[in-house]
Amino acid sequence: RVLFRSVGYEFSNNWNAYADVGITHFNASYPGATSAPLFDADQWITRGVASAAIENHYDKTDGAVSFYYNFGNHKINDGHAESAPAQTNWFRSQDALAGISAWQSFGLFKGNTTTVGLDWQSIHGKAWNQVIATGEDLAPMADKTETEFAGYVDFRQDITGWLTLDFGLRADTHSQSGLEIIPQGGLAFRLGKGELKAMVSKGFRRPSIKDMYLWRMANAELEPERVMNYELAFKAPAGENVTYGVNVFYLKGDNLIQTVMIDGGPHNVNTGAVENFGAELELRWRMSGNWNLVTNGSWLHMKNPVDATPGITAYAGVQYHKKRFAVSAGGMEVGKLYTAVGANPVTQNFFLLNLNASYQLTDWLGIWARGDNLLNQQYEINEGYPMPGINFMAGLSLTL
Repeated sequence: RVLFRSVGYEFSNNWNAYADVGITHFNASYPGATSAPLFDADQWITRGVASAAIENHYDKTDGAVSFYYNFGNHKINDGHAESAPAQTNWFRSQDALAGISAWQSFGLFKGNTTTVGLDWQSIHGKAWNQVIATGEDLAPMADKTETEFAGYVDFRQDITGWLTLDFGLRADTHSQSGLEIIPQGGLAFRLGKGELKAMVSKGFRRPSIKDMYLWRMANAELEPERVMNYELAFKAPAGENVTYGVNVFYLKGDNLIQTVMIDGGPHNVNTGAVENFGAELELRWRMSGNWNLVTNGSWLHMKNPVDATPGITAYAGVQYHKKRFAVSAGGMEVGKLYTAVGANPVTQNFFLLNLNASYQLTDWLGIWARGDNLLNQQYEINEGYPMPGINFMAGLSLTL
């Protein structure tokens, strides 16, 4: 069940505000791996989000201040093996994140855009067991609150008509893990109708309260993950109706956080060092006013394989759109996808064919349908968890 509402107001030509709220509830079951099936592993999940922002827009400056809050309430039965007794407790957890973000952009000189900003957020998580028979709450397993504050500056300057410099620096401090400096930079070269971009950036993520303390896969020993990424990308038109792009990259990092299967159950772990390099290709051809052809592919070399990550992908699809009707069909080849890593890695190759169609009945009501895995491929993304065969979905889209 989903509830979403949004409202906006324009105070003047320079100032406007908006707010939105959304709540989602769903029930789900976790069957476990085929090698270790689970029974009664049921979940009742409620998630909500609310945000509000005030924006300003002027000739030489614009910016915004936004406030956001999201929360979750979870009741989970961890399930049991066929020969084991049923669980006597539900796993219960609640989490909440509140934050404020403020930024303002200025044109300090000709061809310049400089943005400064501040971010603050408070993150809270609580986990406990609840007796199924009586509803009694047991002592919390975790009840944590963390705060994070960051300041940043992004600087973009047109050096010449064909060269642009980008540079950014973010200082991020956290109540548990301290200060982290995060730089990024790049150059953009405009070559005829095409553009070549060279970029270097640091990626950084602290383990969240959920990663460390909440739900069955929690691991309080997790360490922050860091990645340095180097990228070279070129995109250009080839004629009037064709656009293509090429991207090559290299990244090196450590302590990446992943959820992997250990002893038949999911666990969050630091997977150690990662060193990848690869390439991505894309091409889009507007064959006529209503028809488009889209293709893309990627090749990835992993010195340290990552679970659920493919070495090769190749996609080709056609799209048709006329007035209120749209349909698309596409096939994707996936090669050397790691379903398990470690001492005995497992990889899979498979081909997926999917179809999507939609029709806008009115300005506010549309219908849609889709069919996935139409060739009924048998495959897994994580070992022991078969993906669905041929499956179909249909629904209504409502815009108020």
